[in-house]
Amino acid sequence: MSTSSLRLRDYPYVVVRFACRDCGRIGRYRLAVLAERFGAEVAMTDVLEAISAGCLRNREKHPNRRCQAYLPDLVDPRPPDLPSAAGRRLRLVVGGKG
Repeated sequence: MSTSSLRLRDYPYVVVRFACRDCGRIGRYRLAVLAERFGAEVAMTDVLEAISAGCLRNREKHPNRRCQAYLPDLVDPRPPDLPSAAGRRLRLVVGGKG
């Protein structure tokens, strides 16, 4: 689910969790509290920006050093690790059991 097109009213959970990839800072707000504060039609990117506005890293001039806040509940899950044998080709054993 993309954060850029999601509105607060469409958020799928009752609690909205925020986290930072860089500093490990985390927080959570009840959806109703955020809707009262920002309005139900606000984009989640705007809510995220407002919540992380107090982060000291937002004062950095370099864009890669700025706050890395995100919504952990909306991140696409990583695919499972491939088994170590995935890179090897399988061999057919002729004359095996059968």
